[in-house]
Amino acid sequence: MHFSRLLRYVFWLIIVLATLKGAYHLFAQAWYLFNGAHAGDANYYWTVGRGVLNDLKLYTDIFEGRPPIIFLLSSISIWLTGNAALGYWINSFIVLLTPAMFGVALFYMCRDLLRHDKYLYIILGLLFGVTLALFSAFQAEGWQSEFFGSFFGIFYVTMIIILPNRNRIYDTLILALCMFFSIGFKEPYVLVLLAAALVLARDFRHFKRIFLIPVVIVGITGLIALFVMGYADGYLSTYLHSLFGQKIMSTVPLWRRGLMFTILLFSQVQFSYLFSALITLLLALVCIRQRPTLIKNSYAKYLILPIALYLSLTAANMRGYYTSNHFVAMTPFYAAIFIVFIKSTIHRFNTNLTISGIVVTLLISFTLIMLPLSDGFPAYAKKLDAMKESEANIIQIAESIDNILDACDIDRYFFTGNKDYMPYTKHSPLNFYVYTGPAGIISHHPLLVNKQLEAFSRSKIVIVPGNSYQVNQRPEVKALSQLIKRYLDEHFTSKPAECAASLPSPEGYSMLFRKDPEKIVPFPFKVVPQ
Repeated sequence: MHFSRLLRYVFWLIIVLATLKGAYHLFAQAWYLFNGAHAGDANYYWTVGRGVLNDLKLYTDIFEGRPPIIFLLSSISIWLTGNAALGYWINSFIVLLTPAMFGVALFYMCRDLLRHDKYLYIILGLLFGVTLALFSAFQAEGWQSEFFGSFFGIFYVTMIIILPNRNRIYDTLILALCMFFSIGFKEPYVLVLLAAALVLARDFRHFKRIFLIPVVIVGITGLIALFVMGYADGYLSTYLHSLFGQKIMSTVPLWRRGLMFTILLFSQVQFSYLFSALITLLLALVCIRQRPTLIKNSYAKYLILPIALYLSLTAANMRGYYTSNHFVAMTPFYAAIFIVFIKSTIHRFNTNLTISGIVVTLLISFTLIMLPLSDGFPAYAKKLDAMKESEANIIQIAESIDNILDACDIDRYFFTGNKDYMPYTKHSPLNFYVYTGPAGIISHHPLLVNKQLEAFSRSKIVIVPGNSYQVNQRPEVKALSQLIKRYLDEHFTSKPAECAASLPSPEGYSMLFRKDPEKIVPFPFKVVPQ
């Protein structure tokens, strides 16, 4: 057998193995998400979503640091299904649809090629789509805002390729819709979509069509939606104020976050070392290859890719330190550089894959082949069984809390410490910021601190883990925690109120009742904003 033919057989064998391994992990992940796998942050989203159904106004009565869409999705899911099932179904659909979007995009790009070459490129697109889908699912997990936002960001990138190259309002609205949901799940995605558009734009007219006009539509539509739903005041005065006042500005300078490439590499190798090599190679190839760009100057056009990378990394690294789900924000940018690589390969070499194309194909294939089988169906089944067993116990605790609140005709409770029951109670917490209790709030923006402690002052029932409130010994919160302990000892009692005397306390928790429910004593602490 001729040596070149043997190499071709080996090459296709590797692709077949990657396809089988990728399909196994893809369907395993889709099944896992469909059956209830979710990120820990989802508990906060469901809590706020329940609060919206309980007529609480988002960012005014109840708060969590995300844009509205994730909470509205939670509300719709609870309203339709009684739980988070709608999000689980969408998560599963996202995992399966992501590779298909790449397959369709590559089909449109390669429709003029010979059948053999077209199929090879489509398979390559499908495999890259599987890789990005698994990267997103592994790093973000289900029901995470970044998981949803990245999907719509990738959808935006692929639709730029799929839609006809005509200035039709229909095409613009589709791009705007993708952009609306991507940014609506997390605002920094506007930087990633800008980066993707910079890389994909052939000229300024094209850039205006695929980014500038859609982003203006999204901005106007989003602002109108906030006012119509009554969220605008809280969003602008509380959410954005706290976000830019402390959360974004509290670590390294914002301008440096797009230069922290070691964190970017770490986010990639957490998934696979080969994936990191793949992205690095794609960046290098896109940078050196000639292609139509937004900037026509022969030297200045090489700045487009570094600027796009900087914008994407800034969006992903908004906190200034590594958080796995945040770096899923890079996936629309990864999708864009892959698309540009394929376009440049087809344009320069017409049909056959080049050496660089073969290396890219092998890196994608081995990234999938090297994924451990320990992450498949059996492991996921064990995790789901353990999760459902734990969830059943938590639901019993939540029902006990609801029964006591109903019996005493109290609408909301205030929590301290562990709060696993929170997303399962029909009553919403009185805590303004559902992420933390009264002591942990001290590390957040003064606006949130004061709103949280004001809510604490109005609480009639406080739930504490164990038999009593324990002072947090961490130096940064100890003083406030001691003050909380004194306030609880003075104004609350563990003796059940008459309305709850016959009801069992939630297992593992104590319900503290205000001694005089009609007498609201302000908590003696307030932060003065700088």
